[in-house]
Amino acid sequence: MKVRLQAALALGRGQGAPAQEALALALRDADFPVRAAAALSLGKVGDEGAQDGLLLGLDDPEPFVKEQARAGLVAWVDRGFGAALLRTLKRATTDERVQLAEVAAKARATPQADDLLGRLLADSEPSVQK
Repeated sequence: MKVRLQAALALGRGQGAPAQEALALALRDADFPVRAAAALSLGKVGDEGAQDGLLLGLDDPEPFVKEQARAGLVAWVDRGFGAALLRTLKRATTDERVQLAEVAAKARATPQADDLLGRLLADSEPSVQK
């Protein structure tokens, strides 16, 4: 596990499709520290295609992985990929929308993050608005 964990962290300092693909695979690792590192790293290096992997981390049974996936999503939105999350809202579950609202609230104030947060605050589900 130690080598896989170090690899996931190192990939977070890289860039490009090979890093993103390897991190997406690491999100399915048997060991939760590897999945957590992969989620955080994916937010740092992933392009628009990283969204599905980051959202997968939100559904992980391990709370630490969920926390790191949220942090990865914040980094990803901060890097300008908030518009991709806007497209996701239509197919997101209530729980995912709640978590995306937390992400948008923590992201830097950008037009995309503000738009995402505004749409989530206008959600018809009261638990998303909290």
